[in-house]
Amino acid sequence: MAKDAQNMESRLDDIEKRLAAIEEALRGTGESGRASAVVTKTQSPKEFILEWQPKSDVEATYLFGCYAAFIRNSGPATVDGIRGLILVARMRVPTNVNETINKNITKGLFTAAREQKNGKKCWIVTLSGERRFKNPKAD
Repeated sequence: MAKDAQNMESRLDDIEKRLAAIEEALRGTGESGRASAVVTKTQSPKEFILEWQPKSDVEATYLFGCYAAFIRNSGPATVDGIRGLILVARMRVPTNVNETINKNITKGLFTAAREQKNGKKCWIVTLSGERRFKNPKAD
């Protein structure tokens, strides 16, 4: 019986330490010192595209590829994925999304990914495409 009580006390101490670590990680900077979790809201495709104001379908396709890669962290993008983001943003879908992707490949902003999603070819943003996205004033 004493071993059970000692075991329970040990487990309780462990739980209290873990809880203290969690509270410390979540601790707010307010005067109350109470724990507060910061909830971040992901920017919608519509807000994202309105912020960037693309001047062409090719630029919009590039930006939706960046949105998938850097905002959603969804990895390589497919034609259907980019088309879906365009529809969610309630923008006009280019007649040939594949062609706009190919133009971005020609510019060096996209490249083919090694893997496929559902048997469809995927693209990733290249290093120069990432630099352009993260530092648009450098263009």
